[in-house]
Amino acid sequence: MSETIQNDAPAGAPATPAKGGNGLAIAGFITGLIGVIPLGLIFGIIGFIKARKVSGKVLAILGIVFALAWIVPVAIVTPHLIKASDPGCRAAQTVSNAYPDSKIDADSKDPNALGADLQAIYAGLTDAAKKANNADAKAALTTYANDYGALLQALSSGQQPPADLEAKMTSDEDKANSACGKF
Repeated sequence: MSETIQNDAPAGAPATPAKGGNGLAIAGFITGLIGVIPLGLIFGIIGFIKARKVSGKVLAILGIVFALAWIVPVAIVTPHLIKASDPGCRAAQTVSNAYPDSKIDADSKDPNALGADLQAIYAGLTDAAKKANNADAKAALTTYANDYGALLQALSSGQQPPADLEAKMTSDEDKANSACGKF
């Protein structure tokens, strides 16, 4: 008889099944990293729970951490973006861009040019206030436009503007910027 040699695996620990992947942990990591907060949290938590049976615990935790880290910047920036998208605020920004301080300073040497600039700013801010949907922006833009109206009235009547008008205009500009979401 012929002898058969068997090559059996050596006796020892039983083979463990290979761990599967954890797609939810990966999805939680990616969505948390790019700032999709709700999905980052959901996929990260489910991926973390699933990581007890399969790999991916670190990715799931990182996804949760990244998603949570996005909450503060989003909470700070979102209100500003919402305010800035107001039609009145966009119109006021257009006026501001058309009449930078450098233009006003250059035109201040020519009373007619300065008067035209101030009239255009007054009209533009008045129009912007009418377009505003946000009550705070509407009020702030109206007040700021009225400051320009007071300046125009004083200059057209040949009077000196009130001494506190410059400080009031600066303060009212800051209030309009705040109401329109500028940092």
